[in-house]
Amino acid sequence: MAEISRAQAGRAFLVQIDRVEAATTGFEEGAIGRVEHIRSGEASRFGSMRELAEFMERVLDELAGGDAASTGDADA
Repeated sequence: MAEISRAQAGRAFLVQIDRVEAATTGFEEGAIGRVEHIRSGEASRFGSMRELAEFMERVLDELAGGDAASTGDADA
């Protein structure tokens, strides 16, 4: 099994989609499940692809802000 670097883990998510719900209501609206950010362990349930994308964007934005703060580079 290949190892992933810390930088890759910072952008990695585990997404679990309930196939039964997605199959009965249509994937876009019926994509309910759970998402977890690998590096931070922060997790959330989602009820649509929009909610999934919003969670991922928020976590990545927070990560980018934290990395900039830790390096002292406000433009990162």
